[in-house]
Order: sequence, then C-alpha cells, then structure tokens
Amino acid sequence: MKKIIRRIHFVAFFLATLLANSQTLPEPNTPWVKIFSEEFDGNAVDTNDWIVRNNERQGFSTNSLDVSNGTLKINNTYPTGGRPVGGWIESRRKPIGDERYGYYEARVRITADPNGKIWPTWWIWGKNFRNGAPGPTATEFDLMEYSGFAKKFFENKATTSHHYSEKRVLNGKTKIDASIESVRTRNAFEWHTWGMYWSPTEVSFYYDGVKYLTSDQPIDAANDPYDMSLILSCSPHTIDVVDYNSGAGGFQPNNVDQATAAQPSQTLPSFEIDWVRVWSLGSTVGTNDCQGLPNEVCQRINIANTNFKVQTVGESCDGNTNGKINIEATEQLAYTATIEGTSNSKNFETSTSFDGLENGAYIVCITADGLADFKQCFEVVIKESNAANIDLSIYNVSEN
Repeated sequence: MKKIIRRIHFVAFFLATLLANSQTLPEPNTPWVKIFSEEFDGNAVDTNDWIVRNNERQGFSTNSLDVSNGTLKINNTYPTGGRPVGGWIESRRKPIGDERYGYYEARVRITADPNGKIWPTWWIWGKNFRNGAPGPTATEFDLMEYSGFAKKFFENKATTSHHYSEKRVLNGKTKIDASIESVRTRNAFEWHTWGMYWSPTEVSFYYDGVKYLTSDQPIDAANDPYDMSLILSCSPHTIDVVDYNSGAGGFQPNNVDQATAAQPSQTLPSFEIDWVRVWSLGSTVGTNDCQGLPNEVCQRINIANTNFKVQTVGESCDGNTNGKINIEATEQLAYTATIEGTSNSKNFETSTSFDGLENGAYIVCITADGLADFKQCFEVVIKESNAANIDLSIYNVSEN
C-alpha cells in the first residue's frame, strides 16, 4: 500500500559558532524537500488538494474520474447522440514566484494506443483567463502530451513542450518542443515517469530520471508573474463539436484531422496516473527527501546545501593585509571560488584559500563544473584577530 504523504511543517535554521580569531560557517539546513505527494490511494479525488472540473458541455465530468487500486483513471466517452466527455483536475496549490522552483514528476500511461483520438496531458500552466476575464496566456509546460497532433506530426508519440509566456515570439518561435528523433525514444502507452526541473536559470525535462530536453528560454518562464497549476487532463480529441472545450475552461482547438478524430460510439482508452510528486529547492514546509529524484538533480542542490565549510582568519594587526579565507569541500569535484567584484579566483577540488586580505566584508561564490545553475555564495567579514565578534551571514544564489 502506498503511503500518502501530506505537508509537514518544520523550522529550518542556521547555527553559527563565533570564534575570536576565526569563523566556521555551518552547513545550511535547506535540502530538497518533498512538498506534495498524491498517491491516489483512496477511492476518490481528494478535493482538498485538487479542483475538479465538472461541465460536460465543455468536455469534463466528475463521472470520468475513477480512483481505484492505487491509481487515477481519467476515462473518455463519446456516446451516440451525446457529447464527448473526459476529465480534468488541477492543483489547489498554485506556486508563484520563487516557490515555483523545484522538481515535478508524475508516473503515467495511456492504457492503449488511441490512434490520436484522445488528448491526455500532464502539464503545468498559469491559464489564459484572469479572474474570469480573457487575458494573455501564461507559461505552459507540457511534460507529457498526446493528441491527434501527436498522431499527425510526431509519429504517434507523446510530446514535450515549453510554451513561452503570452505566446510571445522569441528567436522566431513561440515554444520549444522535443525533436522527432527525441520523441521516438519514449513510450506513453506504458508506465513511465515524466518530470521537470525548474530553476531561475534552467527548465529541463526528464523521462525515467534521464534528461532529454532543456528549454532555451528559462528566463522567460522565471519572469512570468502568474501562479501555476499542476494539471492532469484528458478528453476525446474531436472536430466540429459545438462549444466543446470552449469558454472559460475549454482549451481544445478543433483542427485535428477528421480521420483521427474521435467519433461517436467508439471505445476510447483512459489516461492513468499512478502518482504526482513535487520537490522544492529548500521550502520550510514539507518532508526532507531526495529519494526518487534524478541523481543529477539531487546532487546539484545537495552540494550547495551540505558541502562547504568556510573559515575566515583576521589580520594580526590592522593594515597588515594578512587576513585569510579558507574553503573546504566534502565532496571532491571541480570547483571555482571567486571573490565577487574582483578577478581573484581559485580552482580547487577539496580545499583552497585566499591569502593577503585586508579587513573588510567579502562575498565568496563557488561554482562547480558541469552544474550550470549551481552557485553558492558566502558573505564573510575579516576583522583584526582580537575582534570578539564577527558579523556573518549566508545565502544561496542560483544564476548562470
């Protein structure tokens, strides 16, 4: 039986030890935190966590949702003389600003090859309706999307896309898609995990823990001011059905090929979801847990949070310029330490030091080869060695 993990509050804090002649920075207590986990272990969608759409004219009904045997099934029907209907749930928790950054993953499958007749999607979106009024569409991340378009343009394979905010044209396009060569390697008709890592400087997509696509416009996503929803949706992909997926909550264009569009009385497969999980880059709400993350994603943040010890040694006398900053790393990697605002930098694997420093405040930032968005900065103050108190703070920065 899978365990349902709910939100757990805890306090994260930093502990600093002041020494008369030196200062050792503590290891920050901000690891990956699992802030949400939906395992679908009950017998209905938990409406404390999910908003369920229920408007059959627009194509979605609570009757299409079946939670049983540890999974959610979104079923699709198109009865003769009736309307095509599927299901849609979206998260009540809508991360905004820095709270959006982290890793999102779901284990899903389409129960049979629908030959383009349904539109199942695991996606993250800020919608295109603001308080009920039409407005510019927000950033859209389609982690796993299949439809009649997949049948028509992608050899019947599920696709992955990052649609830029407001559908703006950047470098001649409004989105980035996985290439046809890439989509051929993935199978949406079997159980697999589809994930996304999102930081201020990177948006990357993962399949069974392996990265396969990185967006060329992560800054555009970072600058989008709108809150985002996790969405699991599926409905028959149809053509020429009046008001179907239209209005405030409908999003299905009627331009699928007639040959592959869903038709009345056809038996259609379901979109099945095993679980949905979200990890944050250091939230103070959740459960400390790196298990289940791709190794690359887990490593890049844990390095920043647990790896470094920085020590300052003050000048013997004011004006002697013999102050020092010592840096030690627990994990051996190719690092570069730089004193911000200067050309003073050191390459190292386990330890290094900056010598000949005057009294004053310094910001030392550390980067690591192969981890593009990793940057850990420490603000330190060097004073005369007889200074009894040293003012020190620590903060994290993620940037190129």
